[in-house]
Amino acid sequence: MAVSMKVRDLGLAKLLTSVQALAFDLDGTLCNSIGNIISCTNFTFDAHNYRRPDESSIIKTIGLRLEEGLRELLPDEHKQEYLEFTASYREIFAQHPEFMIDTLYPGVPELMQKLKKRGIKIGFVSGRCLKGIERTLSNTVLGSPFKTRSCFDVPVIKTFENRL
Repeated sequence: MAVSMKVRDLGLAKLLTSVQALAFDLDGTLCNSIGNIISCTNFTFDAHNYRRPDESSIIKTIGLRLEEGLRELLPDEHKQEYLEFTASYREIFAQHPEFMIDTLYPGVPELMQKLKKRGIKIGFVSGRCLKGIERTLSNTVLGSPFKTRSCFDVPVIKTFENRL
């Protein structure tokens, strides 16, 4: 998803003058991490000798807590194993640094700087754990001026029913 730097709707431009804070999801919104998520998911399914889910099914789970997403993807006969499967995913993820590389979509760094100049507070929400958010924020331009975030291991939790 490319971020357009031009606001063509004058009504939106006027509205933005009164905005004090914005919250952004990371995966698939600011970070192009979808390919890494698909690769790590496929690797984990292969490690368990389970049939891989199709990519569109994996993409639909992005934004959920990892445990929830993987439980959705597991075949019915293995759904009760979702906690062990999640631990396996995390282990595989930790062993493969290539899955940890987050690339921001074009225009995101410029947008963040414009919002910062306007004094708009920025928050990040994610189905990731805080450690994963912190890794992305520290490895990209997102981390320097921003402090607010929400993830599954802090009080506000995104679930299938209440995702942004």
